[in-house]
Amino acid sequence: MPTFKLFKIYPTPPRRQNQKTDSIKPAMQFPIKLAQFFGFFPPAPVTKSGRFSLSWRTVYSLVTFFLFLFEFLTVIQQQLRIDPAKKNILMFNGVVFHVGGLIQNVLIFKISMEWPYLCQKWTKVEKGMANYSSNKSLRRQLKMITVSIVAFAAAEHVLVNAYKLKTSFQVEHYVPRRAFRNYFKYASYSHVFEVVDYSVGIGILVQYMNLQRTFNWNFVDVFVMLIGAALSFRLKIIRKRLESLIKLNVADVTVWKRVRERYISCVQLVAAVNERISYIIFASFSLNLYFILFQLFGAFRPFNNNIERVYFGMSFGLLLTRLVCVCYFGGEVYEEWKNIRFALNSVRSSAYNEQVETIKSLAGV
Repeated sequence: MPTFKLFKIYPTPPRRQNQKTDSIKPAMQFPIKLAQFFGFFPPAPVTKSGRFSLSWRTVYSLVTFFLFLFEFLTVIQQQLRIDPAKKNILMFNGVVFHVGGLIQNVLIFKISMEWPYLCQKWTKVEKGMANYSSNKSLRRQLKMITVSIVAFAAAEHVLVNAYKLKTSFQVEHYVPRRAFRNYFKYASYSHVFEVVDYSVGIGILVQYMNLQRTFNWNFVDVFVMLIGAALSFRLKIIRKRLESLIKLNVADVTVWKRVRERYISCVQLVAAVNERISYIIFASFSLNLYFILFQLFGAFRPFNNNIERVYFGMSFGLLLTRLVCVCYFGGEVYEEWKNIRFALNSVRSSAYNEQVETIKSLAGV
């Protein structure tokens, strides 16, 4: 009995790279603009060598300097508040938080100075791989990562401060002026108003600085995730190219030479990025690990109400999510490198040549 094929399913051809969505500059535009809104990554002219030329005349630079000064003074003030006769781990938590914030501010400022140089190296790699195909949009992926983490952190920050403000209104019998005084001076920023006299303007300014600190703490982790995702995106394109050549049993030495050159440029890019963000990764992982242990320590204490339980769940969940994502996107670069090594072992003898041998030696096969 004859059979008839009603339709035939053809595989979707690989998508050509789009410089507007797959290049590092447009892909990182949203996260960088978001960071600049909070006073980080101050824009300034770039010198001929590709280095960052800082100008203190810009508003962003002044805001960044003010952030450093505020964090530094807060660290000193937090240290002076500790009573030597009553020292315990809970009292040092504020010091660790502000010291970590100061370190992260310095590291983010440092990487902003190196960012134009990294973009130049990244763009050079992208131009060499312009004809390679890709199945995903890098810009969409990076935007999803940024929005997911920042939105979760913003929700946690808003809920905590809303609860403090609600409690202050209840304590002060819903008198707005007294309620805001209680919120700023006692519920939130007592360490600040021990040094300066209370005013609503200073309270609002400190509230904004606290929002910046919260954003920076999350942005450091997000930045590591974005860089890891962008690097693995490039290595994945190389791996797909290798797999297609192996599948087609291409023996042309010229083709393999171009692939080798692209692979070397990717390896050099990974090395340059790793050299500049390794300190950020270490600081991010260390602080997250410390606060996870601190949260677990605090979980042994009884919660007074459901609000505290919900806050603990959100805060602990956000910390775990960030730590896991940092490890995942950082490890994805290594996984793609392992996949490239595995693919190189599949080259047939009829297509094997000195260029393949060179790539294998570079990949450590």
